Formats: sequence, C-alpha cells, structure tokens
Amino acid sequence: MTNPQVFVEPENPSDGPFRGWTEWCRSSSTSEARAARNVVNTWYAKFPDRDGMLLSRLRLDEDAEVAQAWDELYIHHLLSQSCEARYEEDENSPDFRLYRSSDYVAGVEVLTLFSEERFDSVDVRNRRLIDEINRRVRPAQWHLSFNVRRWSRQPRATQIAKWLESTISSLGAPAPNLTSEMFPKATYSTPEVELTFTFFPRLRTTAPTPTEQIVLAGPVIGGFVQSDRRIRSRVSKKVGGKYDHRNQPFAIFISVRDLFCDTEEVVNALYGDDVVTFQENNPGSARASRKGNGTFGISKAYPEGRNRRLSCAFVFTWGWTPKSQEPPTVLRFDNPWAEHPFPDDLLVTDRRFAARQHDSGVFMEWEPPLGM
Repeated sequence: MTNPQVFVEPENPSDGPFRGWTEWCRSSSTSEARAARNVVNTWYAKFPDRDGMLLSRLRLDEDAEVAQAWDELYIHHLLSQSCEARYEEDENSPDFRLYRSSDYVAGVEVLTLFSEERFDSVDVRNRRLIDEINRRVRPAQWHLSFNVRRWSRQPRATQIAKWLESTISSLGAPAPNLTSEMFPKATYSTPEVELTFTFFPRLRTTAPTPTEQIVLAGPVIGGFVQSDRRIRSRVSKKVGGKYDHRNQPFAIFISVRDLFCDTEEVVNALYGDDVVTFQENNPGSARASRKGNGTFGISKAYPEGRNRRLSCAFVFTWGWTPKSQEPPTVLRFDNPWAEHPFPDDLLVTDRRFAARQHDSGVFMEWEPPLGM
C-alpha cells in the first residue's frame, strides 16, 4: 500500500508572516518551502506507518507535536540506509525495531528534548510580539532589536507599532558611517511593559519587500538551565522494563531542540556531574572526577553498572526540520557497562564518546579526538 502525501502544494500560498514551522511548511510560496514539502513527502513514502499514526501527527498544527514526528521520520531515514526499521511493531516495541533479513538486531527509542516550559512560554510570548511588529512596521531606513526590562502583562501591539513608527520618523535618515556605539536607542514604557529598542541602519537602498522584517533580533532569555537533569530524568523513564528487548542491543536517540543544551550538558546527564575531588588540606591532590548520578555508572546499589539494558545514546543537536540545509551532527555516547554493545555499522555518526578499558578502570574518549 502506497503512503499518501503529507503535504500538497497550497492552493493559496502565503508570504507570511507565519506562526511557526508547521504553517510555513504548509503555506509558504518560497522554493525553500516547496523543497521542504518534497523532502517530507519523499521520506514518508518509505515510512512503515502503522495505521497512519505518524501521518496524523505530521499534519497537526502544534510545532512541538510536529517536531517530534519529524524526529521519528528523520531517524527512520537514517536507520533505513543500513537495515529495515519497523515502526511501533507491537505494544511492547520501542519506536523502531531493526532487522537484517529476518534477524532482529536492535531496538531504538526516540526522545525529543525541548526547552523548559518556562523558557518556552517566554520565547513564545516574545515571538508573538516580534511577529506583530514585523507585520505592522515596515523597514524603510532602519532595522531594530529589543530587550525586555519588565513584562507585567501582554502589551497592545498596535500601541507599540504606533510608537515605533513615530520614533523611527523622528530619527530621520541614518547618518553615514554610523558606528555601533552610535546606534540610536529608545525605551517604550507603559504599565504593562518596558522595552528597550536599538535601531540599526538598513543597508539596502531598494524598497523593502513584503516579507522583509524590521526586527533583526529579539530579547535574550535568561535564567538557570538544567538540561542535564531533564535528559537524565527522561532517559531513565525510557530504559525500564516497558520494552521487550529480545536480549539484543537497545539505544535511545535524543533530538535536542533545547537551545540551551550543549554537548557538555549531555555528558553530565549520561556520565554524572563534573566535580573536582581532593584530599583534605591538600589542594595539590585535586583531580577531575564525576558524581555517581549519571544515567550510566556504577555504585554500591549497581556494582555491575546502572541501566545496563541501554547500549548507548545517540544525540543530534539543533534537531532536524524540513528547512535544514545541512544535516544535524550525530553524536554517539556509549554505556561502558551495557549488557549488549550497539552494532557499529547500523548508524554512521560524526563523533563517538567511546569506552576504553584501562588497568585502573574504564575511561571515555572522543573518536575522532576533539579539535580534529
């Protein structure tokens, strides 16, 4: 049975602005959007979708839900280059069971990591304001960026737009050879919000196109980030006794869509927090070590290793979207105490954090080494 197309070309294409990836992918008239629709349709045509489960999610309206479906589609595309990847085979199956001929060789579960909800809510709030400014104010001679000093409740976009048009009109034309230190600044303050704007000279001499945006950069989001703890918690819930592993390797594929999560956060999550230990009154004995709180590791409770069912974790940062011009970097993190090592030839990775045995125990190293 042939899979249907996920996207058809829009009858009434739009130049935006768009609320997110999903609306852009469905409605944009650009050649980039047409290429994205073609990629999704081509990959889904080869996807072993059981009862249209993935298709229904690919057609949802919420970006977060669709992004998780994109992750599964992209990971199937990668895996199917070396084996047959069956999707949601039964109620005890991970997301993918991998076969060569009729032999079951491994299982893969997919985990999508988004930003913390408190950061996401602020990001959504800021993006909505950016969209409203871009829709209402045209970049004739200036572009702008802004930061939020205070936000008590949702401001009225119409009032901000009128204030911006008046402020920009008062600036006149940019002076020649204007340096960054001389860029004009202004503050919009009401009981709802206080926003600081910086204005940048528009370098183009032609009239702005309908899709050209006046906002070059939105507000910076601050706060304490705990991506490593969220990875650790989410992975732990995936490696329990839920799945039938058939005494074969099992891996989790983590798509990092959390903008604050980097490789160091992943290492801390899987192998334990980075610490320095030293003997009392002997700072010269200090050495780098790790706490025993990682997804992988040994302890008194787990002398043979924690989460041994999990062979490794694959990670790609800045997840894949149909807009991506370059594929994401794929990293592999081995579990030194795994019951079954994951086969090396099932998935090609850009870099691997591999376990090595030494007289003093197990140590990890990058392949190829960092910096190469």
